[in-house]
Amino acid sequence: MRKDRIIFKSHEQSDIGIMSLILGIISALSVVYSIVYSYVRQGEINDRFGVALFVTLIMSIVGAVLGTIARKDTDKLQLIPKLAIALNILVIVFLGALLWIGLN
Repeated sequence: MRKDRIIFKSHEQSDIGIMSLILGIISALSVVYSIVYSYVRQGEINDRFGVALFVTLIMSIVGAVLGTIARKDTDKLQLIPKLAIALNILVIVFLGALLWIGLN
């Protein structure tokens, strides 16, 4: 076996991947809070929640992009970026479903 074929990886998480996961968690919690608050108020909520969910959508898109960038770094561990991408895409799909339900 030749030495140039062995790839040594550092056992560190990517900072960008961690930031992406944090954005995904904040986005998911914002969506859950908005839904619970809307349910408790029986659908009577302020327009500010719509703006907050729009900001949440932007945060999720940024989080997905950062997760993709972190995923391309082969020297770091890949679990956190994979989780971050999945969570951010899940939030984006869920917000799209809420928008579709709200328009119908």
